Amino acid sequence: MGMDPPSPTPFRYPRKTDWMMYKIELSAQVTIPGKRMKSIAGIEKTTQMITTSMREAFEESCPLNMGKTPWWNSDLAKQKRTTRMLLNRALTCDSSASWNRYKEAQKALKKSIGPAKRSPWRRFCEEINSLEATLKLKRILVKERSRNCVISVYRTGGTAMKKRETICLKCTFQAASKI
Repeated sequence: MGMDPPSPTPFRYPRKTDWMMYKIELSAQVTIPGKRMKSIAGIEKTTQMITTSMREAFEESCPLNMGKTPWWNSDLAKQKRTTRMLLNRALTCDSSASWNRYKEAQKALKKSIGPAKRSPWRRFCEEINSLEATLKLKRILVKERSRNCVISVYRTGGTAMKKRETICLKCTFQAASKI
């Protein structure tokens, strides 16, 4: 019917929390009174302040995760299931033939992941036709440059090299260069 799929619900992944940043944020926000509290209202107010500070510090130090990765597909999921099944079989049988089948399946899965990761990026670059999208791509590339990745972009389309990958970009930056 032409409707977009529902967008994934963002969530926080606690294992990716920057705990040092959490401690710094929390210590900057919380000031516990030195005097003894005599009323229930004072205790409730202090408890509410500490709880709010802890939540805000956690939200600052734990990034939002949008969930589903755009490049993961059913073929990769099937290959992963097969690879995991072969690993379990190799662990129980402990024969060299079963280990070889597992290693071949693992190599095939790794080879499939690379093109699957590049295809959404390539599709995004091919669909650029507005100034906002061009600026978004420019921001992404500038951010990658700050992570010590080599990136070279040419006016008429070009190449971006990120670590060992080479991705062909079919887009122009004429609109971005005018700003």
